[in-house]
Amino acid sequence: MRAAMNPGIYLVHKPVGQTSFSLVRSLMEEVRAAGIRRDRLPICHGGALDPFAEGLLLLLAGEATRLMELLHAVPKTYVAEIAWGAETDNGDPLGRVVARADAGALTPERLQQALAAFIGWQDQVPPRTSNKRVAGERAY
Repeated sequence: MRAAMNPGIYLVHKPVGQTSFSLVRSLMEEVRAAGIRRDRLPICHGGALDPFAEGLLLLLAGEATRLMELLHAVPKTYVAEIAWGAETDNGDPLGRVVARADAGALTPERLQQALAAFIGWQDQVPPRTSNKRVAGERAY
C-alpha cells in the first residue's frame, strides 16, 4: 500500500486473510516511515470486514476520521458465495465442518420459500467468530 500523506477517505481493497486493522497498521507504518507523527495524521477504518471477507474498506486519514460515525448510516451491499450442504462449527467458511447433507433436492422455489422469512429487518445474534468485542477482545 502506498502511504497516503493527506487527510481524506481512501478506498482500499481488503483481501481474504487480512484483518481490517492490519491495513490501517500498514498505512500507519508507512506514514511513520515518512517522518509524519501519528498524532499529526490519525488513521482509522470506516467499518471492519471479517478476516475471511474480501471487499472495499474505507480508510480515513486526518480530519476525515471525524466522519466515521456518519458512515454507519451509509447503505452497504454484500455479495456472498454459499456452499450448500455443509454446516460449520462457527458458521463461517473457516470453521470445521460438523454436518453434511445432500443439497440435491434444493430448488429455486424451495430456496425462495425458505428465505422469505429473512426479508426485512431482523434481530440477529452475532456468531462467536463475529468482529464483535466480547470482554474487550475480538470474538474471532
